[in-house]
Amino acid sequence: MAREQQQRLGMTAILAVLLGLLAVLAIRSGGASGRAIPQSDHDFDIVMREGSIELEAASLAPGKQVVEVLNDGRGQHEVVVVRTDLAADELPVGLHGVSIALATEHGGKLVIGEDHLGLGHVHRIGAITGQLSGDRNRYQVSLRPGHYVVYCQIASHYLVDEYAEFTVE
Repeated sequence: MAREQQQRLGMTAILAVLLGLLAVLAIRSGGASGRAIPQSDHDFDIVMREGSIELEAASLAPGKQVVEVLNDGRGQHEVVVVRTDLAADELPVGLHGVSIALATEHGGKLVIGEDHLGLGHVHRIGAITGQLSGDRNRYQVSLRPGHYVVYCQIASHYLVDEYAEFTVE
C-alpha cells in the first residue's frame, strides 16, 4: 500500500512539473492565456531598467492595444499596469509592496500583472511572474479612458522610482 502511494505521489509531481512547463511555453508563445497575440502595425512600448520605466508616449487612444514590455535592465523586473486616479508616486505601499487593491480602489482596474497580496503571495499558473534581463513580452489589453500607472512589483523597485504614468483619452 505504501509503495502504491509513493507511485501516486511521484506521478502527481511529474504531472505538476509538466503543467508548469506547459504554462511557461504558453506565456512565451503569446500570453498567459496561451492565445497568440495578433500582430499589429504598432505596439505601445514600455522599457524597464534599474530605477526607471520609459514609455513610448504619454497618452494612448482607448480600445484594444498591444503593449510590448522589454526588460532592458540587468536584473529581473515585473510589470504591473493599473488604472487609478492616484499619481504614480502616490500609490499606497505596505510591507509587501504596492497595494494593488488600494490603488485600483481609486477609479481603477488591474490591467497587466497580478495582485500578490490578494493571491496570498503566490502566482497563478500561467501568469506572467517576471521578466528576466532581455525578455520581451506582449500583452493585448482593452483600455478605457483614464489615468494609468506602470510600475515594477519586484522587491523595492517602486521605491526607487520604477514607475511611469500615461493617460488614455
